[in-house]
Amino acid sequence: MRILNILSTVIVAAALSACSPVVYSDADPTKDFSSLRTFSWAQDPPLIKTGDHPISPLTSQNMATAIRAAFEAKGYRFVSSGQADFAVSFTMGARDEIQLRSYPVSYMDTYDNWGWGRPYYGVGYRPPFGRTVFQTEEVEVTKGTLSVDAFDVIERRPIWHAQASKSLSDAELAGATATDLFEDAATIVADFPSVPPSQ
Repeated sequence: MRILNILSTVIVAAALSACSPVVYSDADPTKDFSSLRTFSWAQDPPLIKTGDHPISPLTSQNMATAIRAAFEAKGYRFVSSGQADFAVSFTMGARDEIQLRSYPVSYMDTYDNWGWGRPYYGVGYRPPFGRTVFQTEEVEVTKGTLSVDAFDVIERRPIWHAQASKSLSDAELAGATATDLFEDAATIVADFPSVPPSQ
């Protein structure tokens, strides 16, 4: 029963971590973000596709809408014509990869040798009479990645980059919902500086 509980805990923890994207962001330390007020797309369409799986036009459109809304929620105004203060593009895709996963297998060495070891010591007993080992197996997973980049439109250089990645379920790979895309966009844009309040 204890072994089953340990395995269940590990599996649940792995599932929860797979649902939460790992986000990395970086910014140009020389850029004054406080002067930015408007943004536009760096190109049309703003999506750069990557990976082993196709992306539907609807998913691409919904993600563009979500990223635009994430920047607008920080106080920036989107402009479709004329010169904006900065330009945004995003890269999205999914790749298949093999991961090694280890699961703890708890057992008592002495159980195989002493018939009275289990009831006498109980399942809670640990080394020197017992030890925990790990069983490793190969698991094929699909890793989704979303990157967002902001560019200085005058100097035409990158000023901010963020990337989020997570393991995708079959349902997510088949078609992410608009709600999922908005949550992912808000998460990856979270570190971008907000428009400072008016003085």
